[in-house]
Amino acid sequence: EVHQMIQDNPEVLIIDVRTPVEYNAPGGHMPGAQLKPLQEIQTWAPTLASYRDQKIILVCRSGNRSGQAMRYLQQQGFQNLVNMQGGMLDWTRKGFAVE
Repeated sequence: EVHQMIQDNPEVLIIDVRTPVEYNAPGGHMPGAQLKPLQEIQTWAPTLASYRDQKIILVCRSGNRSGQAMRYLQQQGFQNLVNMQGGMLDWTRKGFAVE
């Protein structure tokens, strides 16, 4: 589970691919998550080159957009990707921390 991955490795990179409105809305985002909207992936993906071999957790509202981001990043050579199934809906339903 993603929560345990973060507990085991607090330095893991968390990318939230939702829109800025969603990211900043009530209910918030995962602590430490970086906002990188899916619609801008071609712009921000190259900036992650130094993280290519590091575990990256991708999150959105439900897991759909983060799945799209994962497929795109895999095509760019990223291998250690995790799509957070259930997204922020599941994260908040389980009572995990948000910012």
